[in-house]
Amino acid sequence: MAILSAEITFTGSFGQILAYKMGGGDKIIIRKKGGASKEKIKHDAAFANTRRVNAEFGGRAMASKWIMQMLWCIKPLADYNIAGLFALFLLEVLGCLKLQV
Repeated sequence: MAILSAEITFTGSFGQILAYKMGGGDKIIIRKKGGASKEKIKHDAAFANTRRVNAEFGGRAMASKWIMQMLWCIKPLADYNIAGLFALFLLEVLGCLKLQV
């Protein structure tokens, strides 16, 4: 990863090069594009665990959303975002359910 510190500044992609500003700073970071494609993650057997983890995360996020919707009337009483706490609780519940199976 490189940091761009010249008079020429840009953000976005240029071929296989990606330039962006990171949050909390004004420096432009440059990196090479990479990683697995969406299709490879969806269909390759090597990414089966990734698909399983993504499905578990999606399920917890949806259940957390439902809980938040049920508690909408008391949500203003919380002094911070409590959705993360619900997701953490659901992770524990999911772990207990796996042990029983």
